[in-house]
Amino acid sequence: MNGKRLIATIVVVVLVSLSQSADAQLPNPSDNPNFGKPNTPTISPYLNLLSRSRGSFTGNYFTQYRPQQDFYRARNQARNSIYRLQQEQRAQAAGLRSEVQNVTGTGHTTFFMNFGGYFPR
Repeated sequence: MNGKRLIATIVVVVLVSLSQSADAQLPNPSDNPNFGKPNTPTISPYLNLLSRSRGSFTGNYFTQYRPQQDFYRARNQARNSIYRLQQEQRAQAAGLRSEVQNVTGTGHTTFFMNFGGYFPR
């Protein structure tokens, strides 16, 4: 009995590992050429090690300050967009709730297997 279970388990593992993705699944985000770019640094951290302009304004401005400010600006824009979408969603949900409360009945009662006099008795 244990041998049959082992063989069945191996067959299931092999079939699962060889199966393709289902159509209902989203495509792999790593196939997107822009995937992961926001997570990568805008400049190489090694530029600071070899920088001859350590004390100069332009060297620090373009290699450290400016990319950091760009990152903060993009992060704040994303945060504001998410906040705005959440507010719109809440407003739509509140409007939908008020519309559902205003819905009245159809004016007649009904029940399962009610043929409404269609078939004579």
